[in-house]
Amino acid sequence: MLRTLTVFLFSIFLSIHVSTAKAVQSGKYKVINTDGFVQHEGKRTQLETKRKPGLATVEHAPDDSLFLDINGSTIRLFPIENGLAALKWNSQGTTLLHDTDVLALIEVGDPSNVAAWGADLAWPDTIRTQLVLFTLSSNAFAGFLVSETEGKTIVRQMEFRQVFGPSNRPHTSTHSNVAAKTR
Repeated sequence: MLRTLTVFLFSIFLSIHVSTAKAVQSGKYKVINTDGFVQHEGKRTQLETKRKPGLATVEHAPDDSLFLDINGSTIRLFPIENGLAALKWNSQGTTLLHDTDVLALIEVGDPSNVAAWGADLAWPDTIRTQLVLFTLSSNAFAGFLVSETEGKTIVRQMEFRQVFGPSNRPHTSTHSNVAAKTR
């Protein structure tokens, strides 16, 4: 598994390009760690997730890279050629998003039409850490932070959202609809 994740993440950085469409809005986002696991000696153990949202700011650069400011640190993420189609991950046996989940959520049939960005990060006490983000909608994206330490791989799944709740929710409240029906 460690080899699979390493190959997956290494391959995305070999395919970086500069023509990904600006599929995500610049601005402030709420960030939630939604899932994760630690893999050690071939065994995966689910991480406990804290549902308290953090805040991040996303800004587009002229070369279509993204600047992600989170917890006072700014990370530059570069566009990945072929988007989601360039990313392969093994979420088997976990509740992490699968590539088919992402395609179903955003109703896109071709994974190369899902914009993605990635970067290697300097992270304390790790051999290698990489961050990959991909679009879910114009105001939401998801991603994985994958860290390798001596003998362990730690995977965290995150969601970034500008709007919480169903995107197709009507603009009138339930209370106002009930009042209108009783008149």
